[in-house]
Amino acid sequence: MEADAALARVAAEHHGVVSVSQARAVGLSLEQIKVRVRSGLLVPLHRGVYRHAAGTESPGSDLLAAVLACGAGAVASHRSAGRLWGLRAVPRWRPEVTVPGRRRPRVDAIVVHRSDTLDPADVAAAGGIPATSVARTLLDLGSILPAPVLGTTTEDATIRGIVTPPDLV
Repeated sequence: MEADAALARVAAEHHGVVSVSQARAVGLSLEQIKVRVRSGLLVPLHRGVYRHAAGTESPGSDLLAAVLACGAGAVASHRSAGRLWGLRAVPRWRPEVTVPGRRRPRVDAIVVHRSDTLDPADVAAAGGIPATSVARTLLDLGSILPAPVLGTTTEDATIRGIVTPPDLV
């Protein structure tokens, strides 16, 4: 079926993860999605988010699934974004996602932050996953990491050239 091939392509481009809206965009109805779930072709991860059976579980797939589960405009943030950007000294943690505006979705096993100020300059993609920019990630990490760890992380990012002093201002 043409829609299944298109769905597999979408999954391959997105760490093996697809959302209901992506499945609908390739031509699948809600009933057809349910059939694929029952057959094992789509494995539920969160409400409206699935891993394609051809995809493999990875930190990237889990994080992208968390972002998709939190809805439009959601981005990986805080420790999750720090790990995506390869920032030194950022500890592993449950998926952390920031959503714009006043909504705060409740999704099991995901730490959801809300922000009234998530400007386009604050958003980028790291490894194909929507995330806060390096500068915004460092700002967010400042609220949760001890100062010496944040200093090491910021110095690392500056030395590697992924953030500049003007970006930090």
